[in-house]
This record gives sequence, structure tokens and C-alpha cells, in this order.
Amino acid sequence: AAMSPTVRGGWGVLLILATCLQSVSAETFALADASIPNAHSLNVVYKFYVKGTPPTSQNAVDFKNVRIILSPDDPEAPPASSLGRYNGLQIFVMPQADFEAATASRAFCTEQGYFVSETAKSFTNLTATDEKRDKSEILQDAGVHYLIISNCGALGGLAMRGTVAIKPAQDNSFLSPLESGAMGIYACAFLFYLVAFLSWGWACIQLREQTMMLQKGILITLGICCLESASWWLFFKDRSDSGDFSRRFFTAAALASSYKLVAIFYSVITNPGKGVHSDQGISFLMHLLPMLFLIFNFNHTIVQYLRHGYLISFFDVFISAAPAVVMGIVLLLVAVRQVSGFIETLEREKDQESKVGMYRYLKGVIFFAAIASAFMMSSQVLDIPATTSAMWAFEATVMHGLPQLVFMLCITLIMIKSWPSADLQGYAYEKQDKGDTIGVPGIDDEDDVEVAGTAVEGKGLVAAE
Repeated sequence: AAMSPTVRGGWGVLLILATCLQSVSAETFALADASIPNAHSLNVVYKFYVKGTPPTSQNAVDFKNVRIILSPDDPEAPPASSLGRYNGLQIFVMPQADFEAATASRAFCTEQGYFVSETAKSFTNLTATDEKRDKSEILQDAGVHYLIISNCGALGGLAMRGTVAIKPAQDNSFLSPLESGAMGIYACAFLFYLVAFLSWGWACIQLREQTMMLQKGILITLGICCLESASWWLFFKDRSDSGDFSRRFFTAAALASSYKLVAIFYSVITNPGKGVHSDQGISFLMHLLPMLFLIFNFNHTIVQYLRHGYLISFFDVFISAAPAVVMGIVLLLVAVRQVSGFIETLEREKDQESKVGMYRYLKGVIFFAAIASAFMMSSQVLDIPATTSAMWAFEATVMHGLPQLVFMLCITLIMIKSWPSADLQGYAYEKQDKGDTIGVPGIDDEDDVEVAGTAVEGKGLVAAE
């Protein structure tokens, strides 16, 4: 049996993103001009994860609008006149273990002209002269199932259209068992980020004239987190209800997942303001590195999500993750270097103890984020819960819950120490109640003015730290 090749590397998945997102949904697969294998061979085109059901209910496999056409991408496609006499094409779903055992001998085409198995739920005797055809089969077994197209005839250059869906028996949700619980995770994340965004925004408004770039960056990051959580929730809600794959929600969610990391990076490395000179600004390299990370991390998000249905191997997932991991390490090192520079400069200034303490604390948070991210990325790449049906319920926790938890912890730790306050912001000036003097007090003025707690001659203004 000639198995279809896996996507080699994450770069390939990024290049075929538009095609993939049109042809895959939760437990529904669209045969968007799917290539039929060469003569006397078969292709595994998708992998379903089927929930177990109670004895009183059963899952079903639905074949909808299935038909055969000439392959639009094959220059050696046969003439249309030959299609009416051709049969031997078959599309079927069967358990992974049974398929591997049945194809061990590499002789799957029988005298009937197609693959025969007691556990295969098949749509057979497909010919190019047929109109769109539908069929439904009861699926008695749970676990991993392959969607397979076989060609036991001698003709190639054909394609197939239609959809194949695993119709849920009980909960009327098209979500895969691997995604069960994802909606709850993102609902909780959205509420957390929304409360944090509103609270932080209110605190910044109170001291809006002295808000540091770090504090503004945190506010922007929290806004992106709200967008990310809402987009993922809407994506899974749409899949659960209809089985459709929303490219708009997926793209928005995947981009926001990467943008929030870039946003918090910029927040940390940006000039903190008073006490640090302007020559420590952001160079071109500081802009290039986050953009590269954004591209690599977005690519890995796509590969990570498509790995199960499209049989993407562990090696390919690792290759897609490697550039994102390397760039992530580089960004962490850059952040540590920048923060260390801020600390050294602030220590040479007077009355900057609060900012020095904050940036020392922030440096510790960066090291914590590095350790937590390494654990999270390793868990996702290994993807242990997907290897056995007994652990499928934990897949959403590893793939969706763990990244949100790590980021929530890190952003909360940063917010605790950098909460907007008069002590942290530096110097703010307010008008004194007595006197009408505006500007610098005169030498002969007899009233006192307090400057940072020190009495001086003059009147009209009070400088408060």
C-alpha cells in the first residue's frame, strides 16, 4: 500500500496553509479535489479521533456529495471519455490497528476490485459517471480511525470531491475528543484578561501623565490577550456547532497568540524613562528579532494544530518548533541584557530605588518565564496525551491550557511589581493651595515651597515625589 507522504517540515505547512484551512474541520474532512492515488495503491488522507459512546447510542460516518473528477492539477490526466468505463475507486474509514494489520501483506485489492474489511466503513463502486452521492454508516468502534482512498484500477490522474464527517452520537458537538474542554479554557482566560485589562487601564488613567512605557505595553498586551482568547473561543464554538473550520477566527487567534509575546517583549526592553538616557533606545535589530519570532511561532502554531489530522510526524513538528524556540531564547537573552543595562544606569542616578527594585524583580520573572516556557514547549512537542485514548481528555489542557497558565503567571508577576503608583512613576508637580506665583519662585519670596521633601525659599508650587 502506498501511503501518502507527510508534510516535510513546518515550512511546507505554512506554504499550503490556504489549501489546508479550506479542507479540514473538527471531525469533518472536505475532499477539495483530493488526489486519487495511482493505480493499485491507496492513500491515507486524514486521521479521525472517535469518542467512545454508551451502548444505547452510536457514532456514524457520513459521506456527502462524493464524486470523481479529472484531476485539475495533473497534466497526465486521462481523457474524459475513459472515465465512464472506470471503476475500482473506494473511500473508506477504518480503525488504525485494523488497517495496519490488513495492509501488512501489501495486497489489499481483491477480486471484487476494492479493499475489503469487516471494520471498514466504505463507499465503493464509485465511477466518474455518478452524480453526487451520499451514504451513512454506523461506526461501532472508538479510537483512532484513518480516512483512506484506494484505487484498485489501472487509471490515474483523478480527483475526488465531497465531505466525510464523523457524526457525534450523543452530545451533538463536532469537536474532536482532543479539543474537548478548549472552549472552557479560553472562556476562563478571557474573563481573567478582561478583568486585568480593565483594572490595569484604570490604574494607568489615574497617573496617565506619568505612565511608563512598560505599563503602557502591559495594557496593550492584555488587550491582545483578550482578542486571542475570544478568537479561540469563537473558533472552537463554530467548529462545535457546524464542524466548519473558520479561517478568520483561526488566523486571528494564532496571530494574537504570537503578537502578545512580541508585545510583552517590547514592553520590557523599552526605555523606562527618567534615569535612563535615550541612547539605550530600540535598534533595527530589536525590531527584526521579534518579527522573525512572530513568523516562526505562527508557523509552529499551524503545524502543531494540524499534526493530528494530517499525520504530521514528530520529526516534522520538532523541525517547525526549533526556529521558534531558538528565536525565543534569543529574545530572552536580549531582554535580560536590556534590563541589566537599565539597572546599571538607574543605580547611578539618585532617587531611583523603586525602579531599580522593579527591574531586578523583572529580571527574575524573565528567568522564570524561560524555565516555564521550556517545560510547556516540551510537553506540546511530545504530545503524550494524544498517544492513547485514555488520556485524550488531557490534550486540551496541554495544548491550550498550559500556555495560557504560563503566560497568566508571568504577566501577573510583572503587574504586581510594576503597578502604577506615585512612588514608582517618579516626579509629578501639582499646584500649591496658597499663593499665586507661577513658574520659578523669586529670590525675595518669603513663603516656603517643598521640593522632594526639602524646604526652600519661595512660594506657588509644590514638587512631590
